[in-house]
Amino acid sequence: MKNAPRIMIFIFAIVGFSTAIYFAWWSMPVSIQATAIKKTLDPEARDEDTLRFCNAFTMTPEDFKTYWRNAKPIFHFEFHDYSFGSCYFSTVENGKEYRIGIGGAGIVSSIQDEDADGESVRYYVRKGAKSDAEWMQEELNRKDASP
Repeated sequence: MKNAPRIMIFIFAIVGFSTAIYFAWWSMPVSIQATAIKKTLDPEARDEDTLRFCNAFTMTPEDFKTYWRNAKPIFHFEFHDYSFGSCYFSTVENGKEYRIGIGGAGIVSSIQDEDADGESVRYYVRKGAKSDAEWMQEELNRKDASP
């Protein structure tokens, strides 16, 4: 029983260290070259508003790199809280496709094959981005506050 406190301290230290490494990895910026990006429109989205918004959606390779440097990962279930849109900019590097949608959400997907754990798609948003629900609530509050 003398070793029980030491064992508990050791276990907590391992869990704490593992958690710290995970969060350090989780918060690392995505580094890409993005020398050439291309704009893609969903072939099924051909209504006038969508075409107008997509035509107005522009991005330079430098904007693309800046987005990924300032992006934070989100879980799959959180992705549906943000807009991706019908058109996006993308590039392919090191076997991964990087996409940024007109709504501001980003997707990184493996184009070679799925990772060993089956997670070949990861989702991102710009740091400080608001979900669609937060944005709508702010709009409602703004309308209520106006005379």
